Amino acid sequence: MFEFLLNPSPRALAIHMARGEARHVLTVETDLTANERVGNAVTALQTSLATVGEDLQRRGPLLSPAGLSDAAGAAIDTTVRPAYRDVVASTLAAQRALEAEWADIMTPRFRDSVAPAARVEQREHVRSRKLPDALAAAQGDLLGLGAAIVEGGQGLSGLPTDIFQRLQRDVAVEGLAQRIVRDAALRTEPTLENPLGGAPDLETARTNAAGRLDRLDNERALIGRVPALLASVITAVALMTDATRQKALERLAA
Repeated sequence: MFEFLLNPSPRALAIHMARGEARHVLTVETDLTANERVGNAVTALQTSLATVGEDLQRRGPLLSPAGLSDAAGAAIDTTVRPAYRDVVASTLAAQRALEAEWADIMTPRFRDSVAPAARVEQREHVRSRKLPDALAAAQGDLLGLGAAIVEGGQGLSGLPTDIFQRLQRDVAVEGLAQRIVRDAALRTEPTLENPLGGAPDLETARTNAAGRLDRLDNERALIGRVPALLASVITAVALMTDATRQKALERLAA
């Protein structure tokens, strides 16, 4: 006997299934199905599981346990496996694209062309100063001293991990803001203090840059949850076919 139930909510679709004493709940997040990088593939996988599950529930009373396993295997091979493999492929592509974008933004960009030797001297000088003084100097010159510290890495910086990561993010936001101002030609509107207007609107650019970095971090975290979804799919296939999870993985990855 095979039982199957879909339980949708605004945040996720919960797919409940049971075979004998074995039970499993597979949860597909709405954020994943809405994601432009993997959403179509995840939605197709969700649909394929629902199609197979509903068919097995309908046919279950007419089949022997072995017949149910055979029917599940055949349906999974033709319906679920291609969708599973599409999710794997789209997720790997998304991870590569997101990591490349993240690395590009986080790479320190200097305000002026400074010789590498000079940047090394800057880093050594910072290490000799007290932490509050070093941080104040770096925050006051993010695309100079701050970028030099980040370029050297945490080990050379002498900074605690959390403080180094905060500086790294500040340097990235400032560098991205400068690029946004240049590429988007962001300029201020005329004001009483500056009737001509036209000055670079760095504050808006910084807000936009910070928002972009936040969205990138959130999407990296979201895509990072796909492996758990795939692991849950493997469990579901194992239950449907009355097989081990290793056999289920081999079936899906074939």
